[in-house]
Amino acid sequence: MSKYPFFSIVIPTRNRSSRLIELLNSIMSMDTHKDLEVVVVDNASDTNHWVEIKGFCSGFEAIRLY
Repeated sequence: MSKYPFFSIVIPTRNRSSRLIELLNSIMSMDTHKDLEVVVVDNASDTNHWVEIKGFCSGFEAIRLY
């Protein structure tokens, strides 16, 4: 990923870890454009949800968690 990505995808979420992981898998497997960043913005999810998301996202440099 370059210093300034070509585009950003912003995903608001709350307590939907299974759907969010499915969405992130889909985005990260796209072959159309690799120069992107994904910003996941959490709205006070339960702790278990956030731990699961952090674990999944740790393998992707392009995903930012807030």
